[in-house]
Amino acid sequence: MLSIRTCNVYDLLAMHQCNSINLPENYNLKYYFYHAISWPSLSQIAEDCSGKVCGYTLGKLEEENEKKAHLTSVAVLKNYRKQKLAYYLITLTHQYVNDIYNVDNISLHVRVKVLLVKIEITYPILNAT
Repeated sequence: MLSIRTCNVYDLLAMHQCNSINLPENYNLKYYFYHAISWPSLSQIAEDCSGKVCGYTLGKLEEENEKKAHLTSVAVLKNYRKQKLAYYLITLTHQYVNDIYNVDNISLHVRVKVLLVKIEITYPILNAT
């Protein structure tokens, strides 16, 4: 069984590791701390029953326009894919963006050649136009 919750600073190293395993673009650990300190409710993690981080979202408000949010990163370990985990993580992050910051516009930038499946997953979720 998997559970999803808001991340805390103790989860950042596991999120960083999940990112390094799954994605071609990796962030410095201090970037995760920056997100956790600046927007503590906009990053979610998914854990399995043993507490292993198997997916996460890293969200923030746009720095130029705080009425827009940005999903910086989404990652799910290979063994946990095809379970709608990315869908649930993104949906929860979007809900918090809307509920806490009263922002209903969230963007996700993707590399089409690498992440074509992610576009198909997130497009209906985020009501992209």
